[in-house]
Amino acid sequence: MSTLGESIIADTILTIHLAAVAVVILLAGAVYIFHKTNMNRTAVLLHYLLRFFYLPLLLTGGLVLGLRPVYLGGLFKLACGLISIGLIEVYFVHLFKNTGHPLFVRFVIGFVIFTIILGLLLPQGIYLL
Repeated sequence: MSTLGESIIADTILTIHLAAVAVVILLAGAVYIFHKTNMNRTAVLLHYLLRFFYLPLLLTGGLVLGLRPVYLGGLFKLACGLISIGLIEVYFVHLFKNTGHPLFVRFVIGFVIFTIILGLLLPQGIYLL
């Protein structure tokens, strides 16, 4: 395969990954809003859909990592992405059981924003600087 073809494939996978990130963020917000408005059945269904969308997020992230040279920054982004998914899940479990701490949601949002910024700035990401 030519270099141009490999570049197109890598860019397509990266685009799918960014779309999956956007869908996960939107679904997480929707789950939170529906739970807070006491539409728990809809919130639970959207939470299952959110869990399903973790799969394309993880697969495309792993493919992007495998298509380009791996740097320490890429591995750090991978670790932060996995931790972000875990934190989102822990938060929603606490939210559904009404046992969450008010500061934990701020920590989760801050860590997810940190992971997104890290993904945009470090190697293998979109260079903004």
